[in-house]
Amino acid sequence: MTSSDIIEVLSIITSTIIGVISIYYSNKAIKIASDANKLTAEITAETNRPVVVAYLETVEIESFHKYMVIKNFGNTPATILDLKFMQSIDEYDFNMSSLIGYTIAPSQKFMHVIDNDLKGTVIVNIIYQTVTGQNFDEVYQVKLNATEKLFWIGSNDQDKQLKFMKNAAEAFIKVLK
Repeated sequence: MTSSDIIEVLSIITSTIIGVISIYYSNKAIKIASDANKLTAEITAETNRPVVVAYLETVEIESFHKYMVIKNFGNTPATILDLKFMQSIDEYDFNMSSLIGYTIAPSQKFMHVIDNDLKGTVIVNIIYQTVTGQNFDEVYQVKLNATEKLFWIGSNDQDKQLKFMKNAAEAFIKVLK
């Protein structure tokens, strides 16, 4: 074997090794990019998913009025599959059951008046489904007497109608927020 043959064989071996190493690192880069794309898709889905929450809201018109609220704080709609209250929140046991099977839009909320004498904590279980078919089972503890020791200042006008209108306007603005 001549020296030119040896150089030729070494060149072939070297280029083959470099080719194999290049293929290895290319595959590794493709896998990293694929994992990054998958992670981006998961983060996007998590960020945009619906978040259906139960909480207490109060409105002050002459006095406090309590409402159980179911609201979608997420960025996509959700279909409520089941809604359970571990304690009844109304005398007829309706417990917002008409929302089962309803698709609640982002930022949409439903309010259900609660008797001011109702105390304690209500455990609310909401099972809902995303538009992609993913199910979520959320449990919330809603303290019904959370506003019991909060100060409230209403209008001190002597004119009953004017006082009512001011308090109603304030409550309306609060509900819109």
